[in-house]
Amino acid sequence: MCNQDHPQAGPDSSSTTARELAAPRAFGRRTLFGAAAVGGVAMASSVTAAHFMAPTAAAVTAPQVHSTGDWGAEPPRQTLQTLYYRPTYIAIHHTTYPNTTDHSLSQAYARARQIQRDHFARNFGDSGQQFTISQGGHVLEGRHGSLAAVRNGSRFILGAHAKGHNSEAVGIENDGLYTAALPSEPQWKSLVTFVAYLCQQYRVPVSKIVGHRQLSSTECPGDLFYANLATLREHVQIVLDGGPVSPPPEGGTPPGDENSWSILKSGSTGFRVKSLQYLLRQRGHDLVVDGSFGPKTDGAVRAFQDWADLTVDGVVGPKTWPKVVLTARQGDEGDHVRGVQVGLGGRGFATTVDGQFGPGTHGKVEAFQDSRDLVVDGVVGPITWSSLMARG
Repeated sequence: MCNQDHPQAGPDSSSTTARELAAPRAFGRRTLFGAAAVGGVAMASSVTAAHFMAPTAAAVTAPQVHSTGDWGAEPPRQTLQTLYYRPTYIAIHHTTYPNTTDHSLSQAYARARQIQRDHFARNFGDSGQQFTISQGGHVLEGRHGSLAAVRNGSRFILGAHAKGHNSEAVGIENDGLYTAALPSEPQWKSLVTFVAYLCQQYRVPVSKIVGHRQLSSTECPGDLFYANLATLREHVQIVLDGGPVSPPPEGGTPPGDENSWSILKSGSTGFRVKSLQYLLRQRGHDLVVDGSFGPKTDGAVRAFQDWADLTVDGVVGPKTWPKVVLTARQGDEGDHVRGVQVGLGGRGFATTVDGQFGPGTHGKVEAFQDSRDLVVDGVVGPITWSSLMARG
């Protein structure tokens, strides 16, 4: 599941810092979407600044949440830490378990037990996330004590779901794999309602509903789900304002769609070929970056396709591109960053091609994402790569 980086995700229950034992923090007015920073990442403005924060009056009825006792959780194997202040973020995850049409409560209980067993195997003290939402829309307490804490509204249980940010985020696992699919309608609606309840109880503005990848180096919560987080925030705000729960967005183009990626092959030239050559160099292939798809580039592509268990045809299209690109973010360095910088230049957002993903490159990435109506986070994942390397 998405918690693959969490054995060192700390602090978990066995590690406590002064920050975690701090007194409850005052909650000030903060703008809803515009310029909302998450670990140095700015999110795109999607709602008017008239919305500042979740209402303090109880407007969202507490949804049904199945406790750890309901689904037969084992007792924690470590002492769990209670943090006596409100979280800053609500972190959205996906479990990466296969999607299922079994929407029963028994399936939800079985998945919760599986998650806990998997997390015990990773030396977690309990399930890493505070809550889980099944594909059938059943909301479950994940980590012991989390349900009582959210009902209280002024404390939460320290989890192990977002490396470096566990002491400031409550995590929600959405069962399923959402790289090229969105949650089912019952799962989406339950997520919207439950997140609205969390925002209300913890006074968290919807701008602080974030994807796991905004807090840690990961692809979670999946590319297509992540691309629709702005819609999730909008739907949550509607519920906080007393409106109805909306269904999930329809459709969506997953990364790798044949209509998004360019097609490169022997004889191709241009900035996309340069970016490809840098990506292949980052993956260990000895190439001169000249923007010309010649015999050496063809050989490197075929070798990579063989390594990646793809059809070996020397054509870089919707099957090969998603395998060869590498996620890049601020602080990274290397040839894959040069590939990003060349791609930005080819799209009219020129920056120095030095292999250093610094503030300048970060700003150009955000500007490009904004121009393409993408999530503005400064992270070059498969969706941003597909726009950089698109046809035309």
